[in-house]
Amino acid sequence: PWSKHNHSRNFVGRLGNFLVFNNGFHTVHHENAGAHWSELPLLHQKIAHKIHPELNQQSIFGFCFKAYLFGIFNNRFRTQQIGRAPYESPTGETQSLATAEVSAEDLGANVGMV
Repeated sequence: PWSKHNHSRNFVGRLGNFLVFNNGFHTVHHENAGAHWSELPLLHQKIAHKIHPELNQQSIFGFCFKAYLFGIFNNRFRTQQIGRAPYESPTGETQSLATAEVSAEDLGANVGMV
């Protein structure tokens, strides 16, 4: 959630995307929700160099085989966090959701109004 482009895994293979109307281009699908499915490969191509290489996979089947089967035996094949985790603040401090204090600024101007 902290990155403009490194927030979704993309499956960029032609056959898989043909079968799912290019929804394998998940990053641009989220960034351009109203775009027609036929435009997604070109939109992905424009930002592909800004996406971490680990997030662009050829095939969902190959990824699942590698991550969930090989990952049992070797950590190298497991999925890894790219960038900061969602529970880390932009300053790098880690807070548990259970112990985080919420300020009036965090909640907005409607604090105390029912």
